[in-house]
Amino acid sequence: MLNKISRASIVSNTKDFCFPIQRPHSGIPLSNGRQGLLIWGGGSTLKITVARAGFWDHRGGTPFRAAVTYPVLRDLLLSGREEELAEKFRSEKDGRSYARPCQIGAGRLEIVLRGKLLRASLGLRNGQVSMIVGMSRPHSASGSRGE
Repeated sequence: MLNKISRASIVSNTKDFCFPIQRPHSGIPLSNGRQGLLIWGGGSTLKITVARAGFWDHRGGTPFRAAVTYPVLRDLLLSGREEELAEKFRSEKDGRSYARPCQIGAGRLEIVLRGKLLRASLGLRNGQVSMIVGMSRPHSASGSRGE
């Protein structure tokens, strides 16, 4: 389900979300520019994916050659010269593609709730997330059926 911004959300300075939210990148974002959280999940499982801007693996990174400039790459891309474009990204040393830095995930919390996740609201002024969890009715231990 897509989470669209409603007119009421704009007026109240909130962004509303409906669960389930199936993927982390569709989740509720919280960040201060360095530390970030994505809140998502469904059913009774609340998931919080944690990331940090500085968690990048730069091992094996190779500086690009001086000839690899934006105008050159743009020209090759727009003219459809795919092989020449790929050549610009090969290492002079061994001919393989450059190693790319990748982000290292910090982790994920999974919290099992007693109820079912229904909706959430992100306060755009204060960054506070409020959630509505539907609680199931308690079951009778005796198994009574209204007798």
